[in-house]
Amino acid sequence: MDLELAVDGYVAAWNEVDPVVRAELLAASVADDFEFAGPTGTFHGRDAVEGLIVALQSRLGGATVVRVGPVEAGGRFRWVIATAGGSRLLEGVDEVEAGPDGRLTRISVAATPSE
Repeated sequence: MDLELAVDGYVAAWNEVDPVVRAELLAASVADDFEFAGPTGTFHGRDAVEGLIVALQSRLGGATVVRVGPVEAGGRFRWVIATAGGSRLLEGVDEVEAGPDGRLTRISVAATPSE
């Protein structure tokens, strides 16, 4: 799998409300032993990340995660979380690592509040 496609699938999972489709997106884009390191801690496995996604969707109903631009050199991509009305809530840069099959094995988040 191409890194761009893996990141696209991962971001799409953050916006998917159907649990079956979300699980399929995560299975296709992240490895079984995926690790997510963010401001609230480090989480291991797809189920843990899916829990984070559900929590975000519950807390910020209608908000979406939008990838901004391509994956940059060094495996970094930029993103924004915006309200249904388009106001930016949070933005940041993720550093990604992928395994031999192209699926993501690790994401490290560096998020900053939007102005």
